[in-house]
Amino acid sequence: MKDSTRRRFVRMGGFVCITGVADCSQTPQIIGENDIKDTDGDGVIDSEDYAPRDASVQDAEDVREVDSTEQGGEDEDQPTVDEDQSTETPIDEQSQILGEPIAHYGFEGTDEIIQDRTNNGHNGQLRSVNRVSGRGGQVLDISSGEYAAVGTADSLNPGEGTYTCGLWFRTILNPDANYKNRQALLVKRADTDALRWHFILHNGKVQLDLNDGSNGGRVRSKQTFIDGEWHHTVAVWDNETVLLYVDGERRDQQELSLGSISPPSPVYLGAQPDYPKPLYYSGQLDDVIIYDTALSAAEVLQLYTSFSN
Repeated sequence: MKDSTRRRFVRMGGFVCITGVADCSQTPQIIGENDIKDTDGDGVIDSEDYAPRDASVQDAEDVREVDSTEQGGEDEDQPTVDEDQSTETPIDEQSQILGEPIAHYGFEGTDEIIQDRTNNGHNGQLRSVNRVSGRGGQVLDISSGEYAAVGTADSLNPGEGTYTCGLWFRTILNPDANYKNRQALLVKRADTDALRWHFILHNGKVQLDLNDGSNGGRVRSKQTFIDGEWHHTVAVWDNETVLLYVDGERRDQQELSLGSISPPSPVYLGAQPDYPKPLYYSGQLDDVIIYDTALSAAEVLQLYTSFSN
């Protein structure tokens, strides 16, 4: 450092007097002691901490700081995204399904086998039913006398636990030839009127009958739904109350005290092919889903809105 730029420190009370060595006649510069900073980081307050910076050097360092911030100021480990490259990835349809169903049927395919999308193995078989395009994919197009069967006699039962089943349906027919003007949507039952999970249309109203072999109950919508539009219906059993929903809205409920509901038949879709008289359905079905839990009202609404087309 040149002598002309050297300074010395004289402590005067609460202040420090900084005077130049070369010219002691200059008026001393008085600064507060609290303003003193160890600017060169050597742990000692000395003339180096107060030596004036050359303006051109300071400007050059300022420019380098700006360049460093603009070019490499961000965390090097932080990933960058190319604006021209999409970050979205395709979402598998099954991943959109609420919760963990024990069976789910979307009816895609070309052969007679119905695949359970949950990979739980509750596959089924078509009985003369055609697949057609609808609701963004394939649906079952059922005429009277046709149906599908999924699961086995000892699977997909409500049993003594909680249970939810839901499906989409679309129909314009209410054939009088059916037994008591009923059409079967989803049926699991024994060979008697007792012991059943009986999800049907009755005079165009959505109805569920359930029975443990000794006691039972029924819920039914007040509105009819034979209008050629797609509708979503869900039945929920929570071991105390059975609830019926259509298009995300609760339509009926009943408190019940029941034992195990374990009918010894597969799950029939679009028919009750046996006792006491065959019940069939004429229309379309899609996205049949079964849970071994009782969905809440909010979850039923979410299930409805997730696949509304």
